[in-house]
Amino acid sequence: MTTNIINAAFFPDQITAQFWWYFPAVLLDGKSAKPISPPSDCTSDKCASYFLPGYISLVNYVDGYHLTTSNYSSAETFITIDAPGYQIDFAPPDPSDPPVTLQDCELLGYDKLSVQICLKQIDQSTFIAGTSFRHIGLIKAWVVCPLATRGAAQCMVPGLPWQTYAPSNTKMTILSRRATTAFDRRNGTITDFIHLSDPTPTNYTVKNFFAIYEVMFYIPSNATVPITATINYEFIEAITSFFADDTVIQIDLDSNLSKMQQFLATSILIFNNQTWARPGPEWEPGTQAALGTKSLRVYSPFSV
Repeated sequence: MTTNIINAAFFPDQITAQFWWYFPAVLLDGKSAKPISPPSDCTSDKCASYFLPGYISLVNYVDGYHLTTSNYSSAETFITIDAPGYQIDFAPPDPSDPPVTLQDCELLGYDKLSVQICLKQIDQSTFIAGTSFRHIGLIKAWVVCPLATRGAAQCMVPGLPWQTYAPSNTKMTILSRRATTAFDRRNGTITDFIHLSDPTPTNYTVKNFFAIYEVMFYIPSNATVPITATINYEFIEAITSFFADDTVIQIDLDSNLSKMQQFLATSILIFNNQTWARPGPEWEPGTQAALGTKSLRVYSPFSV
């Protein structure tokens, strides 16, 4: 993930639509992420881990070579060898974690429609979006401006009571790993990880996330069309429908939690140098790929 791309001239015009396209199913569609076993020390039924190797469509070919359907047409599997990716671990906030306060939150939107997002960094790779239920005060994470406050055009007024409660919270750890990943050649879904390297910490900060969110939720006051006709307004309305209090009555809390986790993961997956074709010197891509057919993999009971 990089915030350098927000300085590109085209980026503000595309960021919201890009995010909105991927967000609803970024951890669930099988092409961008695959569940893996959570860390052994995470025992809650809310623990979840995903590995994100990137989309098969983002594989870059060098020296003029390009794989097409005419190459080994009987091969069902495409394999990227020792290429970089992200592991994202989700867990409930722990009572020992520091409490989230309103100083860890930002109001994003405009005076008649806004979303409050709270994010606090607790170590090099781990963030909390909300506080353990055992803490007093701001007990949960994200909340949307209620109807009465919208009508009074006070959604961007800080410190109002509605900002201290929301229906979901989570803790997120972002790790870097390399993997040999098998993709289904027909539809691009991830079928297997043949090897995963040991995880290493990442070095993102809360500022990295909010730098992207501030552009994504920005509603210009001098737009050439009515505010309600902009993609940003429509996006905030959609986010509002996900996190509004009345949705808790209709759907269970796990649905809101899933949307929250996907929201956090989306920036990591798509706002990076590789996706936006601006690889930097720090990028260490894989250098090999292979084609294959499905086979049965058997582990010997005598292996050590």
